[in-house]
Amino acid sequence: MNLKYQGVNSRGRRLWLETDLNQKIEEWQKEHYEKCVTELEVMLNRQLSKNELQHILWLSGWDKSTIDTFRGLFMDLKKA
Repeated sequence: MNLKYQGVNSRGRRLWLETDLNQKIEEWQKEHYEKCVTELEVMLNRQLSKNELQHILWLSGWDKSTIDTFRGLFMDLKKA
């Protein structure tokens, strides 16, 4: 995960670039992305691959309840 601030987009929202994936994301999505990536890397005890990061980036664009459902599944797997 490598995020660089890009400024403000046309909607007035802070914009970030995930340089590892060359993808732009808004501030609200960045917060979900960082949290999920950090938790998964700690749980797996390794860095995520670009393919895995791409999936987490996609997931972080969903609403909070959907993200929380997936995070719950990840945490359940950790306990198993």
